[in-house]
Amino acid sequence: LLVTSILVMNALGGLGFYHQFQYYDMAEHFFGAWSTAIVASLLFGSVMHYHHQWNFRMITRKSIIVAAILLLLWELWEFVGDHAFGTYMLGQSTEKYDTLYDILIGLLAMIPFSYYNDRYMKRMFF
Repeated sequence: LLVTSILVMNALGGLGFYHQFQYYDMAEHFFGAWSTAIVASLLFGSVMHYHHQWNFRMITRKSIIVAAILLLLWELWEFVGDHAFGTYMLGQSTEKYDTLYDILIGLLAMIPFSYYNDRYMKRMFF
């Protein structure tokens, strides 16, 4: 459901939401980074629970690292795609620092993710 939501938000952005709604791109990157970290946390938690090596801090740390790396790769993809294929994935075309804002908002999404993970992850596996 989270992955589908990310894809739908991205598709809506490509259909013009980036230009019709001023900060749609930032909301998309916030939700995308948060959702990616949750999915990574569930995957890491499942594997560690299966192998009886439960380490909550390591799960959270690995999930944040995975989300940050995917966020940086996505921004690189947007840049390359826009220049190579003539698309408009960079979102706020009037913002000079759109890529930097997207990365920062994605990293800020790790704060509510950490809270969510702390509150609900242990309940899912124990």
